[in-house]
Amino acid sequence: MVSLMRSRLTIFLFVAFIASSCSRSDVAEKRSEKEAISIYLSAYSKYQSGDYTNAITECTEAIKIEPNFANPFLIRGMAKHALQDYDGAIADYTKAIELNPKYSYAYAGRADAKASLKDYNEAMADFNKAIELDSTNTDYYNTRGITKRILGDYTGALVDYNKIIELSPQSAYSYNNRGYDKLCLKDYTGAISDFNKVIEFDSKIVESHVGIGEAKRALKDYDGAIAAFEKAIQL
Repeated sequence: MVSLMRSRLTIFLFVAFIASSCSRSDVAEKRSEKEAISIYLSAYSKYQSGDYTNAITECTEAIKIEPNFANPFLIRGMAKHALQDYDGAIADYTKAIELNPKYSYAYAGRADAKASLKDYNEAMADFNKAIELDSTNTDYYNTRGITKRILGDYTGALVDYNKIIELSPQSAYSYNNRGYDKLCLKDYTGAISDFNKVIEFDSKIVESHVGIGEAKRALKDYDGAIAAFEKAIQL
């Protein structure tokens, strides 16, 4: 979740920070506000490069200057998340939500952190809220689908992967995930169809060949299963 959020955030966070500052023109002209923006953008750059410790330090500096802006809390939460400080991440995501109740990224991040702590039911509530706020973000459906699978809700997971495929028909990972859910539901023919679709996109995805092998073994097509497993081993 953390990594998949990264690319979507770059432009969004920059514009959001500037827009928030510009909406309070009397404050934005102050040196402290400009300093906070500069520190925050530096922190986000460090987060993107994987320098999570310094990203946290700089976000904290920005928060001291501008404590009522949500973005530094989000990035600090994401950096803590990357360092597996899930409780710390949840605290920062929660603060970001308090400051901006429509912050879908913060709900999604908090959901993923809760899932990392195996608090799956609470994670589901946050995933649902993130999707309510942004129903076109395929990352949210993916992570919610994975959580549903962990909870044994394979049919619900299929719904989420179907939505991703509707929004992004070239999404190989969604066909792969849906294939594994179909395996769990004993829809072996459907699973093979999905795994073959993945292989059309990228024939080197090992998990899809393994999935085909498992499905064919369940169908008692042992020669086909062996061929699929051998292909996976070759890769």
